Amino acid sequence: MPIRPEKFWFTVVLFLLAGCGGGGGSGGQGTSAVVAHDLSVPPTPRFKDLSAELVLGQVDFTSNALNMGSSVVNNAGLSDPIAVAIDRSSSPNRVYISDFTNNRVLGWADVSALTNGAPADLVIGQPDFSSNVCNNGGTTAASLCVPMHISVDNAGNLYVADRGNSRVLIYLTPYTVTAVSGSGDTVADLVLGQPVFSAAGCSDPSISMASNASLCNPFGVAVDNAGNVYVADMANNRVVEYDTPLTTDRIADLVLGQPNFSSKTPGVGPTHLNQPNDVVVDNFGNVYVADFANNRVLEFDSPLTTNKAADRVFGQPNFNSNVVNAGGGVLHPNAGSLSYPIGIGIDPSGSLYIAERGNSRVMEYDYPATTDTIGDGVFGQPDFATNGCDKTGVTAKTLCLPFGVASDSDGNIWVADFANHRVIRYASPGGPPPLPPPSDVTIPSASFHFEEFVDGDCSLQREVEFSFEKTPGDRTSGDGGYTTNDIVDSTVVETMTFPDGYVLAGVVENKEEDNPVHPPYNYTTEFEFNFDCVTMMTHVASGQNVTIHASGTLTDGHTFSGSGVITTHP
Repeated sequence: MPIRPEKFWFTVVLFLLAGCGGGGGSGGQGTSAVVAHDLSVPPTPRFKDLSAELVLGQVDFTSNALNMGSSVVNNAGLSDPIAVAIDRSSSPNRVYISDFTNNRVLGWADVSALTNGAPADLVIGQPDFSSNVCNNGGTTAASLCVPMHISVDNAGNLYVADRGNSRVLIYLTPYTVTAVSGSGDTVADLVLGQPVFSAAGCSDPSISMASNASLCNPFGVAVDNAGNVYVADMANNRVVEYDTPLTTDRIADLVLGQPNFSSKTPGVGPTHLNQPNDVVVDNFGNVYVADFANNRVLEFDSPLTTNKAADRVFGQPNFNSNVVNAGGGVLHPNAGSLSYPIGIGIDPSGSLYIAERGNSRVMEYDYPATTDTIGDGVFGQPDFATNGCDKTGVTAKTLCLPFGVASDSDGNIWVADFANHRVIRYASPGGPPPLPPPSDVTIPSASFHFEEFVDGDCSLQREVEFSFEKTPGDRTSGDGGYTTNDIVDSTVVETMTFPDGYVLAGVVENKEEDNPVHPPYNYTTEFEFNFDCVTMMTHVASGQNVTIHASGTLTDGHTFSGSGVITTHP
């Protein structure tokens, strides 16, 4: 009995094998990413002993007086700068500096026009450039008290961790007036951690309970590409996440480092934190936390979609260790150790930067989510084994207690050099070298799910769903897994062999994105194939099987292929 066109549909499952081999799998609950490293022979840094090319807060690289040596607070000097943030939404970029002791945030509108000691053109938290009082005029939307780390989102909105008031303030595009009410000024528009702008309380950390509506001495703040906000809530020993607070509410939705919102006990291990000082999010939603008192940085792979245990640890040999310099002692750092990490940043290539207060250096890690946890470059010191404040004096190469680090659109690295009362900029050290071609590509399994129908022209349209497992190191571009463009821009060919020997082949058409958000361990997308169903029906009857083979080439050059059987149904 011939197959009726209106009832023509297939079911098939294929197991796709990597063209270069198979194997591998995803990480577990905070254990799989811990790797023992042999540092008996110190690695050679990819870069070291670099000289900064620009300084703000001082007239030259050998000066380090607070407020540029003036007895009066001004628009060019700094006093204990904690952090620097770059507004990449603007071209040229803008730069903001958290001027800790002066209780303000300063802004520079155009990084391309900066020269050494250039004055700021914007001040937030004070009524003018000559004021520096904590909560000048009272605790309001216009005041700050010991501001800590800062961040800028993709729209140019500024976020400030206002530690002294136990809150995070959000300023809508401070430099630009838009159609959004409140934009374009230096008065905060939203507050996290307090019910109103005039509130500033943080109860005694030893007795009070934390909650999803409160903060206590927040140190760090970050925003991901979707507008979700992460806060390093230092005194509560946790990081809290708010789902798109600009458009929803100001109640936290996720907590890292604690089992629930009311707990705040410090600890070690993959699920605990001890005085987290900063947080940053990469382009794939992986979260990095500077776990200050544990002398480490933890990586949480896409915690909004997976578990809440850390997946990787930097600065320690395992999740249960927390000693200074991984046990080497205060005077003996190495490429795998950290000493009181206090600031972190991500550059456009995805490299990770960690500012260490204890070692007076900034460490750089190539491909942090996909390779090892050993540093690849160092700022502020001549090698990985040296530490110390201004080791050779105050110069363009030295640092003294760096607290913050950020990157601009060109990959230049900005460091808040706290004890030298300056922010310095290093020219981009260059992106990391390409990863070597992998020995295999891990795509252990994938499935084709066909939902087919025949339209009036009797053409067959099929939707195919691929599931690729993300495995660290399986891409030469180094992001650790296949993304939308890798698959949608790939070449896929399908061949069907019918019972009578007839062969029908076709190239994928109309590739679509089924899930544009990169998930932690797998990715799906849909393709459409179009074949002539009239021709197909002359070569197969109801109940017979059709052998199907699919193969493709991903954008990094790796191939995949697989075969399966289609069972036809009346």
